[in-house]
Amino acid sequence: MKIFTKFIGVFTPALLFLSLFAHNAAAFEFVPPKDFVSKEALPIKDLNFIRTKQGFTYLISRDGRYVFQGSLIDVWNGRTLANVGELTRLKDRVNFKYLGISSQKMFTLSLGTGTADVFIFSDPNCGVCHKLLGKIKESSLIKNNFKVHAVITPLLHETSMAKSQSLSSMAQKDPDAAMDAFINNSVGDHGASDQPVPGIQYNLLVARALGIQNFPYIVNAAGRIHIGMPDDIHLFLLKN
Repeated sequence: MKIFTKFIGVFTPALLFLSLFAHNAAAFEFVPPKDFVSKEALPIKDLNFIRTKQGFTYLISRDGRYVFQGSLIDVWNGRTLANVGELTRLKDRVNFKYLGISSQKMFTLSLGTGTADVFIFSDPNCGVCHKLLGKIKESSLIKNNFKVHAVITPLLHETSMAKSQSLSSMAQKDPDAAMDAFINNSVGDHGASDQPVPGIQYNLLVARALGIQNFPYIVNAAGRIHIGMPDDIHLFLLKN
């Protein structure tokens, strides 16, 4: 049995949120576990969600051997799920406000003057991210209706952190120039800070909690998630 008492790697994304972000966990009566001694995968392939007339919830393995009784909780949205329909409806959503994620703590580069906030987690070495932000910059329709925040998240390459720090230094002087440098992929590691940038570290923490591995990772104003380039950017941003 592996022991994980001292390493943050023990936390699943859900527990990272509950431990570091969420302030309203009591709203759905869930007490996050602590003082881990082990973490192991269960040898169960398929689970069925069962809800009875009496209001009890069960997760039952396909062969009926294993039964979990209790509540199925969507930590990302602060909901106790009553049926598979709710699970399906919420599976591609995340509620930043409920989780206590603060855009003020993030390092972002922004486009647009709208009142609806959109977050696009982006790595400086992500070509699709450059293209996506470039298309948004060219769209008056998107910029008039949304405030698009590129959440700079250095995960893809060994040079990503230095480039992110350079963007941070550049943004302090000229945010528009920093956005252009990101879109044009013209930022190098010059001007990178020798010290960690709190906003970038916060972005990485949020990305880890969300389990982000691929970019761009888009969260629209309604909390809808899309990974990659949408077929119609504006249409996705409008989705409820």
